[in-house]
Amino acid sequence: MSDLVKNMIVKALEPIKRRVLLTVGRAILTLVDDSLKLQGNQISLLAGELRDVERFQEYGFTSVPLPGTEAIAVFVGGNRENGAVIATGDRNTRLKGLNPGEVAIYDYLGNFIKLSSSGEINVSSLTKVVVESAKAEVKCNVVELGKSGLEKILNGESFQTYFNTHVHNGNLGIPTGPPTVPSDPTHLSTAVSAAKLPV
Repeated sequence: MSDLVKNMIVKALEPIKRRVLLTVGRAILTLVDDSLKLQGNQISLLAGELRDVERFQEYGFTSVPLPGTEAIAVFVGGNRENGAVIATGDRNTRLKGLNPGEVAIYDYLGNFIKLSSSGEINVSSLTKVVVESAKAEVKCNVVELGKSGLEKILNGESFQTYFNTHVHNGNLGIPTGPPTVPSDPTHLSTAVSAAKLPV
């Protein structure tokens, strides 16, 4: 094959090579628009190249990454006008030190929910945890309450029995003595419905 033919082939393949090289790239998120049906991201690529792309997220989970978050962007057919972010990561705020198989949801403030390899589910909040529901149900054998003087392990004892037999210290609702079984159990359901845990 002559050099002329080789040069013609190389020249013909150059646009294809360029498109393949531009198909996947590392990027930095600079802006996020979360008002769209599919989240919009502005990303910075090679040599300050800015592109507006869509961000695909896993079904049932959504987040708004901070500016400066790293991303992996793909471009259909190597066309830089048709891109999408498929993964993001922030090495500065990522929850570290998990064991194999563990899963966590976290944010930049330090709040997290972790499914640990021990079988525990750990919820950590810097301020408070709010649960809103028409009905809440908790099924367990042991409940540990460790705030406002409620350091008590309820093992085999119902909340009904506990809140209908403890003694109040003033109006604080803090138990000052061990619970006893009430002589008249018929009043339990109405008393428990009005009982409130102290904050």
